[in-house]
Amino acid sequence: MRLYTATTQQGFCRLTGSKDSALVAGRDAAAIAAGGSLAYLTHLRVHDAPDPADRLWEFHVHAYGPDGPALAERLASCVRAWDRHVRDRGYPPMTVCPARTSDGRLPPGDVLDLPSARLVLRRPGRGLRTSGTGAPAGTAAPAART
Repeated sequence: MRLYTATTQQGFCRLTGSKDSALVAGRDAAAIAAGGSLAYLTHLRVHDAPDPADRLWEFHVHAYGPDGPALAERLASCVRAWDRHVRDRGYPPMTVCPARTSDGRLPPGDVLDLPSARLVLRRPGRGLRTSGTGAPAGTAAPAART
């Protein structure tokens, strides 16, 4: 889900904290930042089971700042889209291009720019080239199975 969020949401970042942190308690969290606002995602297991397909997680979006509510909605919509359209499809095909490859020479797909390379991920239904970030994703259910 983090990879999907990183390639589809402008302003994606990861929020980390120490084990004593009240925010993310020793884990990192997918987040979106814009201007002076932040929205980040946490999750809580609400049903455990031996089979991973039977486990149920609840996701929570926390937001701060004047644009916090809008960022929270974008992040929640992204999680719902991932849950409905991406999660059960496995990892998308990926093309690795040199870091200096121009946008016009990249294949279609979601682009994740790294210092050493440009990764292009191709997901069904997302044929547009989105350099670094994409448009906000669609909607889906609030809880997801893992």
